[in-house]
Parts: sequence; structure tokens; C-alpha cells
Amino acid sequence: MTDDAAAVLLTGPRGATTLDGYYMTIRSTSNPEAVAIIRDVVRRHGELPLADRLPGDQRPGRAALLIAVNMGVLLMRDIPGAEALTSCDTEELIPYLDAALAALAGSDSSETSPA
Repeated sequence: MTDDAAAVLLTGPRGATTLDGYYMTIRSTSNPEAVAIIRDVVRRHGELPLADRLPGDQRPGRAALLIAVNMGVLLMRDIPGAEALTSCDTEELIPYLDAALAALAGSDSSETSPA
């Protein structure tokens, strides 16, 4: 994760092209074959490369959580336009999202182990 990942997720560019892949994924969920393909693509091109870059324990699970958080923030911000994620106060949420992403990307196992 980059140092400004939370800021980009919450305040970065918005628009249809940003979410094209997500829209395709959502529309394809009713087709089991498409879901299997999407699952494989996300795993091979998202989860596995990200897990290889993470330190500590539970890397595959943390990579999946990082992707899920990113997707969730973008979807909630841009599809229903969740007011808390689109208002002028959104920048105040950056430290909270940054802490969540940092916890998942942790630099050692003590930062990523459950309490």
C-alpha cells in the first residue's frame, strides 16, 4: 500500500471508468461461470501478488481484506454515493482508513495478530 492510499480512495478521481471493472463484476454475479473466472483473476492478479509483498503472518487473508476494503470504499463512495464518503468532511476520515489499511498491511506479525 502507498502512504496516500487512504486519501486516494476517499478523495481521488471519481467517474464511470474508475469503476468499470467493479460494475462488470457486480453484473456478472448471477453467472456461476463468470464468478469463477472473476475469482481466479482477482486471486492471480490481485491477492497473490499483493500477499507476496506483505510482511508477517496471514498474508493471503490480509491481501484479500485489503482488496475488499478498497473495493468497498470505492463502491460505497461512487455507486450509492454514501454521504459520509462524498461530503466536504470526507478528508477527516482519511486517518481512520489509513489506520485500517496500515493494520492490514502491517510491518510485522505483532501488528497483524488479533488482540
